[in-house]
Amino acid sequence: MVTEAFILFDLITIGMLFWGYKIKSLIKSFKKYVYVISSEHEGTLSNIAAILGKNENTVMKNIQKMINKSYFSNAYIDYRKKELMISGKALDKLKLSEAESTTCKTCGAYNINVIDDDSFCEYCGTILTKQKTKH
Repeated sequence: MVTEAFILFDLITIGMLFWGYKIKSLIKSFKKYVYVISSEHEGTLSNIAAILGKNENTVMKNIQKMINKSYFSNAYIDYRKKELMISGKALDKLKLSEAESTTCKTCGAYNINVIDDDSFCEYCGTILTKQKTKH
C-alpha cells in the first residue's frame, strides 16, 4: 500500500515536471516570437519562420498554441494569407519601439508594456510597476 502511494506520488511528480518544462519552453519561445514581431514588424508566418530558423508549420502550430493560451491577446492566424493578425491595443503595443515585456508578479503572465507608462496585467488586472526609460 505504501509502495503504491510512493509510485503514484513519483508519477505525479514526473508529470508535473514534464508539464512545467513544456510551459517554460513555450514561454521562452513566446519571448522570441514577440521580439521578432515587434522589432522586425513582421507578421507573415514564412518570414517569422525564416528569422527564427524554424519550419513554417512549426511556427504556425506554436503561435496557435500561444493564442489558445492567451499569450497573444486580440490575435488570430489568417490561414489563407498565412499571417499573424493582431488587432487593437495589442497591435499598438507591439509596434511601439519604446515597449518591453514585463512579467506580472502576481500571475506570472508576460505583458507588453509601454516604457514610462503605468499598465495593468492583461490577464489578472494587477498594476504593473512603471518601467524605467532606456537611454
